[in-house]
Amino acid sequence: MTKEHKTMELPDRTRGKSFECCFCKHRCKISDLLPMGVQGRLVVCPNCRSFDRERNVFLFLKDHTNLFSGSNLRLLHFAPEKNLADQIAAQHNIKYITADLDGNRADEKQDITQLTHGDDSFDAIICVHVLEHVPDDNNAMREMLRVLRPGGWALILVPIKKGLDKTLEDLSVTDPDERARLYGQSDHVRYYGKDFYDKLHHAGFQVSVYPFDSIISASQYTQYEQFTRDDMCLARKPILPNQVTGTKRLPLSSARNVISRIRSFVNFRGR
Repeated sequence: MTKEHKTMELPDRTRGKSFECCFCKHRCKISDLLPMGVQGRLVVCPNCRSFDRERNVFLFLKDHTNLFSGSNLRLLHFAPEKNLADQIAAQHNIKYITADLDGNRADEKQDITQLTHGDDSFDAIICVHVLEHVPDDNNAMREMLRVLRPGGWALILVPIKKGLDKTLEDLSVTDPDERARLYGQSDHVRYYGKDFYDKLHHAGFQVSVYPFDSIISASQYTQYEQFTRDDMCLARKPILPNQVTGTKRLPLSSARNVISRIRSFVNFRGR
């Protein structure tokens, strides 16, 4: 079951307001932000070059996860965003590993569908706008679940088309122009619909969805100019009953042996 958090009403985008970058603290007019993408949206910080989705993710991780709480964590970050990666790398309590199919862009060259790490290796995973590039996304989800420890979380975001219930996908489409027409970008292999969260659930995750309007305050909305209204998705690896910390499930033969010894002790004391 997917858990959704309540939303709140946010003000309209306010023209003429000043922008403050949550990474570098640079301040400027919104009209001085740099353009991004084919639509030329004014969302890029002119100082550190952070963009709106990267800032959204940073604020969410600070306010809604234990990533910046001082806990000792092992974190795997796919296709790392530069400013976010710099903030995480500065946290000395985090064992931080970045991964990308292009080994020159990260610590490790990794295929997300065939990870080289062992089971239960990480406490947390960040995977933002990666799966739409991966033909076998179901296997990628299963691999992320495998390397997470029980109780660990993964922040998994993808572009979800508004009003689309079922994911639009045809892997036989390889022409870049046709992919751009169908999926919004030439290197995308699908356009996700509302069923994305069901796909995560079927892979074995417990899914919580945080609508954008529930995680960004009105002041942050105008101050940081969060233009991309992405919902946040935390997918957790379930803890099985025999995986609860400090407990072990005895084999049946061992349990019977313990019971037999207890009975013998009670009989001896009763003589």
